[in-house]
Amino acid sequence: MFYFILFTISVFIYILFDNKGNNIKARGWGGLGLIIALLCIIAGCRDLGIGTDTLIYSADYYYCASLYDLKDVLLDKIPMANISIGFFVLNKLAIWVCDSIYGCFFATELCILGVLIVYKKFQRIYKFSFILLLILYLFLYYNQTFNYMRQLCAVTFTFAAYYLFINKKYILCIGSLIIGYLFHTSAIVGIIPLVIHVISNIDSPKRRKVISVIYIFAMGVGFLAFNAILTYLAGAGILLSAYAERYGVGTEYTSGVSTAQLLFLLMGYILIYISHRKRILPARQNLRVLLLHTTNFALMLFGLYSVFLFRISFYVAIPDMLYLVMILSSNKAHRLARIGYTVFAMLVWLYLYIIVTDCATYPYTSKLLGIS
Repeated sequence: MFYFILFTISVFIYILFDNKGNNIKARGWGGLGLIIALLCIIAGCRDLGIGTDTLIYSADYYYCASLYDLKDVLLDKIPMANISIGFFVLNKLAIWVCDSIYGCFFATELCILGVLIVYKKFQRIYKFSFILLLILYLFLYYNQTFNYMRQLCAVTFTFAAYYLFINKKYILCIGSLIIGYLFHTSAIVGIIPLVIHVISNIDSPKRRKVISVIYIFAMGVGFLAFNAILTYLAGAGILLSAYAERYGVGTEYTSGVSTAQLLFLLMGYILIYISHRKRILPARQNLRVLLLHTTNFALMLFGLYSVFLFRISFYVAIPDMLYLVMILSSNKAHRLARIGYTVFAMLVWLYLYIIVTDCATYPYTSKLLGIS
């Protein structure tokens, strides 16, 4: 199986450089660099149609970036509606280096996998196994990077903003959020992890709990009043009006919530409970991951409104996975929990991307690499 072999090789390469998964110096970064290069080559050389978005808008962006300049986009002089400035610029830069749509695929994947670089940066402040995180990321997200490309580029910048926020680099944080927004206006959801971080760091335990309850209640109201909120944001120009038409109640798009993914998310609560009982994470971090995971779960349920809407959960799912891996990496976490969670992630991947062929990434074909 192509992807399984690819993931195995990637993990093996990293282990050669960092066999304990905690090297934050040159060897750890060297291993990560080789893995990213390999994964980008595979994504960059794939045929059109491997990933449905390659047939939906990738060719349009390549065409526009080949013939038009940024000023044409700003003056609305190109034959493409609702164009993303960030993704246009990325494609423009890719074409400047390599005038081919495959170069655009490579550049897009490189931007998306910037998430792994941010995870590696987090090892300077948190202790966790990067090997375990890498395995989970590959099985849970790599196939999705062939789709949802603009949105996952935005996720990279919002996750970087979260890292910068924690390190109190607020100007850079705001800049990163703005760049994410230029890739996809749904990047406003990337503010949520910052809000959760502030809530979990409140000094008073009582006040922390009260505000957490209010937050969860507000999230529930937001879910029930989603259509009204979406319409308002589109009307205010914060979101593109196309999103209100596409994702609102009663649109042509059917619901699409994966039971397998929901069951996997429920398993995360077991890890959080284990962390609470064994005091793996400090109380504030445990509250943080509880709020992140609950938000992730709730945003996944937004897929009940539209088959594509669950994607807004990416902005919370990426930092959520960081804290779950911190729990699993602890010696206090039973080995069976670590193995069970990882195996479950692999089974979800097998079901979604191989059996159901979600994201249209299987079977992988590449004329450039001679794989058919």
